[in-house]
Amino acid sequence: MLQGWEPDVISHSTVISACDRCAQWQPALALLSAMRPPLPPPDAYAFNSTISACGRAGRWELSVELLGRMRRESVLPDV
Repeated sequence: MLQGWEPDVISHSTVISACDRCAQWQPALALLSAMRPPLPPPDAYAFNSTISACGRAGRWELSVELLGRMRRESVLPDV
C-alpha cells in the first residue's frame, strides 16, 4: 500500500470501472464485496460498473442478483 494513501469508495469504484471495460467480472465483484466498513458502502456507480462487467462476461444471473442487492441496500440504480 502506498504510504499515506487509504482506499475509499472512489478508488474502489475507479478500479471496478476498469474491470468493467475489460469484462473482468470476478475482480469487479471481489472489489464490490470488499467495500465494507470502515469504507463507505458501495454507491450506484460501483454497483453499475460491477453489473456491467458481469453482463459483458455473459454473467447476467449475477447482474440480476446485484440489482436485488442494490434494492436491499437502498441504492438507486441510475441506468
